[in-house]
Amino acid sequence: EKLKEQKAYVYVQRKAIAREEPTHGKAKNLKVEQEITQRALDMEEFLQRRDREQAEKDREKKEKLEREEAEKQKAISERRSLAEKFWKEKEKEFHNDATEVRRLKDEETKRQQEQALEEDKKELERR
Repeated sequence: EKLKEQKAYVYVQRKAIAREEPTHGKAKNLKVEQEITQRALDMEEFLQRRDREQAEKDREKKEKLEREEAEKQKAISERRSLAEKFWKEKEKEFHNDATEVRRLKDEETKRQQEQALEEDKKELERR
């Protein structure tokens, strides 16, 4: 593709030079050929510079995307860690609440048993 661009450029330059300066003799032809060669070299240098700049832009873009992806992954892992911590805390609270409920039920059952015993004793005493 570069070669095609370069050949097209050289062809256009030859046409332009031929229109500008009609050739008269070998010295004129040599001058035209030197100018064409110089323009071709300039074009090649331009293409190389453009390719280097594009490669640099592509590299910077890739690095930026990689940084953004790393930041995203870090944020995701932080959120996941916070969520796990939150749910562990909730699980602990639930366990504590369940233990407290069991304790209260046990106390209530014990109180009811004691009350039933008291009533049985009173019933026995009345008889």
